[in-house]
Amino acid sequence: MLIESKAFDYEGYYNCASYCWLRIYFSPQQTVVIVSESETNSGTSITNMIEGIATLVSYQYELDVQKTIWIEHYPEEFNGRSPLFAESFSLVEFDWGSYYAFPYQRAIQPIKLKASNPQWKHIDKEKVEQLIGIGLDVIK
Repeated sequence: MLIESKAFDYEGYYNCASYCWLRIYFSPQQTVVIVSESETNSGTSITNMIEGIATLVSYQYELDVQKTIWIEHYPEEFNGRSPLFAESFSLVEFDWGSYYAFPYQRAIQPIKLKASNPQWKHIDKEKVEQLIGIGLDVIK
């Protein structure tokens, strides 16, 4: 079930405003998060900020990171930049560790999980559609 589909703002390198398209699909067994690059994003790319985006999304939506699958998506619209660049999907896996925003406040600061060490693996569109249980062309 699609529970979120919206532009998602994040802070890129050097505090530059950046955004992507965020879709979250939920089922009791797993959550699938698709982070899509936007052609009009003039900030930091999703690839360069994927750990930060995953950390923010998991915290804001209170996701169980052990049951969440992360997909990085570059839409076909980017094909005009290069004849070699077509629509692509990558499964992204992270190491998740806890951290405190302010180490001296450990007694009062809640523990947060932080994504690190991203590992990308190309997957095809059909596999993404299997994971979410619906065709991506249906959701535009």
